[in-house]
Amino acid sequence: MIFIYGAYGYTGRKLVDLLSDKDVELIVAGRNPEKIGRLVESIKAKGKKVRHYVVGPDQIEDLDIPEVRLVINTAGPFSEFGESIVRFALRNNANYIDCSGEPLWVKKLYDEYSWRFAQKNLFLSSGVAWETVAGELVLKKLLNSIDVSSLGLNHKIYIVYLGEFNMSPGTLQSSLYIIKNGAWRWMQGKMIQVKVGSVYFEFDFKGRKFGATNITTADIINLMLLLGELKNKISLEILFAGNIRRVIIFRIALNILYYVLKSNFAFSLLKRILDKFSEPSESDRILASSIAFLLDDLSGKILKFQFIDSAKPYLVTAKILSYAVDKFIDGQVKGVGYTSPTLLFDFPEYILYP
Repeated sequence: MIFIYGAYGYTGRKLVDLLSDKDVELIVAGRNPEKIGRLVESIKAKGKKVRHYVVGPDQIEDLDIPEVRLVINTAGPFSEFGESIVRFALRNNANYIDCSGEPLWVKKLYDEYSWRFAQKNLFLSSGVAWETVAGELVLKKLLNSIDVSSLGLNHKIYIVYLGEFNMSPGTLQSSLYIIKNGAWRWMQGKMIQVKVGSVYFEFDFKGRKFGATNITTADIINLMLLLGELKNKISLEILFAGNIRRVIIFRIALNILYYVLKSNFAFSLLKRILDKFSEPSESDRILASSIAFLLDDLSGKILKFQFIDSAKPYLVTAKILSYAVDKFIDGQVKGVGYTSPTLLFDFPEYILYP
């Protein structure tokens, strides 16, 4: 049985739509009784049975549902709501995945919960979404194209996300946590905190020039796991790219937000404002690319790059979660304890298109 928390949010609804056509038993849950009610009616209209719970994160930990085998959390911000849902999964001996992009949240799962799930022969994974899966796949593509034994301390990898698309309210709120907590760099075996917007990188791609700056996401942990022993030899940075002029303005905004968000009042106010934003549009075929650059850190020269294109990242996240459910049901899961998405499930590149 699959338990989906945050099932009436943007990603949750899309995931439920995909799973409603499959032979899988669902439990949907969330805090809002009206939204849960409408979702349940839409599922039943398809002739599918579904159980539901109206429950807040502060109450869910006490729920006993021993038949649950996989908990999927799509309710952000995860740093605020997620831990009780993880403990609910652990209490009920269920595996856990989510679509978070918050690096400190993923670090908490890795540091504090990985061994607890492993003791019960269970897995947990975070960042089961467009961004992290695309980043892991493009890093694998880069590593497969070079002689990794030749890499040394003077080599750096940039994972760059290029795309312009609207974010859901939950993702925007999660972004506040990411900016507030600063950026992170993986540097020769250590995760080091650096200032958001402190790195600026220009590159040519598909006949156009772009600028990129650093905002770290959940990938910093997942990509480190993917690097294996290489993590002690090279440095890795995560950046977001766009039109050069926009990125310059964005860097200024990031630096301002970094200090503004230190105020709890400003942080709470911005969260409430972002909660009113509209959901992403589904009408446009929005392209996005994940690019992996290998650089000589001494000269700044690009030695190699690989890229993977995608489309409609938010719809893709639901598709990725649905694919993970398929693999889980078929028993095609590799790993216990905390495992990065592409090490846990064999995601193909085509998964990045809706």
